[in-house]
Amino acid sequence: MKALSMWQPWATLVAIMAKLVETRSWKTDYRGPLAIRAALRFPQEAQLLCFRDPFRSALIRWLLEGEITLPRGVIVATCELVDCVPAEQFRVCMAEDMERQRQIDPRWRWISFEEGEFGDYSSGRWGWVLENVVRLEAPVAARGRQGLWEWDYGR
Repeated sequence: MKALSMWQPWATLVAIMAKLVETRSWKTDYRGPLAIRAALRFPQEAQLLCFRDPFRSALIRWLLEGEITLPRGVIVATCELVDCVPAEQFRVCMAEDMERQRQIDPRWRWISFEEGEFGDYSSGRWGWVLENVVRLEAPVAARGRQGLWEWDYGR
């Protein structure tokens, strides 16, 4: 299975389905199953984001009571990578208005304001669209790499 390493808190945001678009500086033609690995590195700037909304409220809403640290160096979820779209095609709106916006103006990929805050949608970047996310109850240790890499989940 292909895998992608992400810094926290973004890996957990995918695992709890608060983030369904991963923005990257590069596009991929790959479509299919994808494991999400939380990187070992957890930069201080990223740690500080966990205390600011919308990151804080999303994490509090979904994390188990008593969890005080985000997992690192482990596969936290699996999902399907279903599309890779230029960032310029995304538009933000209120979550409750997304379906209506899609009907009114289907040219754009409509995402919630919260989702918009969880990625870098600047010009020249790519949105990797994720579906069918499954959070692993027991994260699995895995050595990560940059880019897309093969995770041998049978071992």
